[in-house]
Amino acid sequence: MHHRTAPGRPDHVLARVDPRIRLLCTALTIVLAISQNGLLFPTLVLLLNSGMICALGVRIRTYLLRLAEPFLISVVLVIIKALSGNDPLAVWALGTWQVAIFHDGLLAGCAVALRVLASVSALLLLAFSCSFTELLTTLAWYRVPRGLIEMLLFAHRSLTAVHEEASTIYHAQRNRLGYASAGQGLRSFGMLAGTLVVRAFDQSQTTALAMVQRGYTGHLPVGNCRKLHVHDYAAVAIHAAALGALWIVTSGI
Repeated sequence: MHHRTAPGRPDHVLARVDPRIRLLCTALTIVLAISQNGLLFPTLVLLLNSGMICALGVRIRTYLLRLAEPFLISVVLVIIKALSGNDPLAVWALGTWQVAIFHDGLLAGCAVALRVLASVSALLLLAFSCSFTELLTTLAWYRVPRGLIEMLLFAHRSLTAVHEEASTIYHAQRNRLGYASAGQGLRSFGMLAGTLVVRAFDQSQTTALAMVQRGYTGHLPVGNCRKLHVHDYAAVAIHAAALGALWIVTSGI
């Protein structure tokens, strides 16, 4: 259970900060990033988070894969925003149609995209520096409903099991040339999806039966947190002061 969402250095100074402090600082960073109208602040947040993630020992390829989906969403947002506005930047004629890119719309789209990427990078920094059990314990300390915490625990376990099963089936199909052509690949993918659905139901029933046999009564035990010290509060204050000052200085830029 005590594993991280991705490989990281548990001896790094950031990983030694209390998870409750990291979660609070992450929430503050996201709030400031999405409330800034300029481009500079979310860009700096994105660069700082990326640098700290690399300092944790996370491979760049792993980080970019995690960032790929929100990046594609950000690109779509930029395109949508750029197609509307009041200050045309470029106009193309496509037969009887005219496609225009607007300067103000492009800037607005870039601002939204940078806010998205900055917020996601902050969440990834938290995920790469915390184990899943630490996150659950932190959420319990913040009085998050226990039902939600148990759902997160079961979902995490189920997704991990399904991912391992999917990897095993996929490699078995690939070794048998199941993806040699487009048609075979489509059939193999359909078989893979159907098998995963059946395995997921079987796994859920097996897990539920095993938990009941081991005395599960509807409440899972969660670890206890240590008492916060002065240096923990000082870390939050320093983080808030530094980000707040940066937010004010870069406001509107």
